Amino acid sequence: MEAVREGARPRWPGSLVERSQAARSRGNLGSLQLEAVQNVGNMDTPASRAKEAWMEPLQPTVRQGVAQLKDFITKLVDIEEKEELGLQRALSLQAPPVKEGPLFIHRTKGKGPLMSSFKKLHFSLTTEALSFAKTPNSKKSTLIKPANIRAAEKVEEKSFGSSNVMQLIYEDDAGKPQTVYLQCRCVNELNQWLSALRKVSIGNPGLLGSYHPGVFRGDKWSCCHQKDKSDLGCDKTRSRVTLQEWNDPLDHDLEAQLIYRHLLGVEPALR
Repeated sequence: MEAVREGARPRWPGSLVERSQAARSRGNLGSLQLEAVQNVGNMDTPASRAKEAWMEPLQPTVRQGVAQLKDFITKLVDIEEKEELGLQRALSLQAPPVKEGPLFIHRTKGKGPLMSSFKKLHFSLTTEALSFAKTPNSKKSTLIKPANIRAAEKVEEKSFGSSNVMQLIYEDDAGKPQTVYLQCRCVNELNQWLSALRKVSIGNPGLLGSYHPGVFRGDKWSCCHQKDKSDLGCDKTRSRVTLQEWNDPLDHDLEAQLIYRHLLGVEPALR
């Protein structure tokens, strides 16, 4: 080993001093980065600036980072608020259900209703539509618009051989009269559905004054034996009768007309 000259700085093997200085520099750089990130995370509060005075040269960069972070958070919150408001607005526009639950729907075909053609579906009634689906969570399809309902009435038990059946008389999109038969689970459900359907259609201008409590089978109505399928009906509708008001007002003129039409229809049998 060469002799160390007097007054000369000793050089350690492997430049240990240089490596130590480089490591210290890397450590200082890491500390600067950590402090900068921490200041940005603290939103560059006065307390954080006073804590590390040696960070002052980096403060302009830190403040710029803080401004960008605040802007990002503001935009993020604004998007979430807009989405939430949009969802709330969409939910508020949806009409709440007036009545919903399972019903059996009876289809009609040919000359009359098919006794065995019925299907259990989940129905939902709002002020905008009577809809149905396979299950409560399935996609709904509109069956009838309440504005098109002309009558919601009970059906005679003998018509289907089962009780708790109601009929909805309505006009389709082409303006033609149609009838759908719905069977409820019990008499309470029947009365509740009739009441709900009458409430959402009570203001309709084309409500019927009479109807057939039976069905048209073969060539005549099962209730009054009239052979004209388009006959106005042999019984009085109760469009204004709901669960809260079962006092059915008596219309003397209509009652007299219905009795006359019924007697006229059964005149041959009476002779």
